[in-house]
Amino acid sequence: MNLGFSAGQTGLFMVLYAVGALVSMTSGGKLYQRIGKKQLFVIGILLHSLGIFFLYWVSNLDQLSLLVIAYLLMGTGGGLCTNTAQISSLMDFKDKDLLQGSVLWNINRQVAFSVGAVVLISIFSLTTFSSDLLRYQYTFLIASILGLFSLISVIKEK
Repeated sequence: MNLGFSAGQTGLFMVLYAVGALVSMTSGGKLYQRIGKKQLFVIGILLHSLGIFFLYWVSNLDQLSLLVIAYLLMGTGGGLCTNTAQISSLMDFKDKDLLQGSVLWNINRQVAFSVGAVVLISIFSLTTFSSDLLRYQYTFLIASILGLFSLISVIKEK
């Protein structure tokens, strides 16, 4: 699907994502102490998945506001989840162990992003039975549902 954006204009949407992530990450530490990791994960996953689901509805340039909202939601939800996961994973590490744990955390994050990209590209590529618009929409719909599956492990957590 081509909405007619240049590469630079498309990249500006990532600024919206970054704004959402910045807001959630700067407030994440305080929220972590106040409401706890489980609630932050649930809120973050729901916001991120909702943002991806909004992309499902975008089909033309008249829906620019929907794109803005989608990227802000994805950034906010992604920032909450990332911040919460990193705090939870590294909070018991000290000194040299913290440095090594941080390196492992970042490697894991990059591998997860790569695997996620491959999965979504595969979903898009396998839906050859329809127009490009429907292929994008199905991919975003499936991505939003896959994101919600992570709620299962969060809810099971004690």
